[in-house]
Amino acid sequence: MAGLRFADLRSRPMEFLDCTSVTLDEFQQLVSPFEAAFQARMTAWRMDGKPRTARRFSVYQNCPLPTPEDRLLFILLSPTAKNGMKLSDQISPFSFKMDSPHRLQSQFPHR
Repeated sequence: MAGLRFADLRSRPMEFLDCTSVTLDEFQQLVSPFEAAFQARMTAWRMDGKPRTARRFSVYQNCPLPTPEDRLLFILLSPTAKNGMKLSDQISPFSFKMDSPHRLQSQFPHR
């Protein structure tokens, strides 16, 4: 069973706005700069926050967030507290059908 994807919300602009606080046009403008920043970080760091020393980052076939749009959507849907700490690492990952190890590795920024 697939989890929540950008493609699922693309056809429902009002729900997308309610969930993310950005319009679809604003979201599309954010995708390229976000993906560039994400790729730059992943060039130097692993998902667990340790420096990358050997293999380069690549998106695997069974990746829970396979597209740049899905990665940005995940970040926008991740709840945060006033101090910037994550309130829960279960709400959004649950929506994306991630298992526990993926939930722990999907915290942005890394601690």
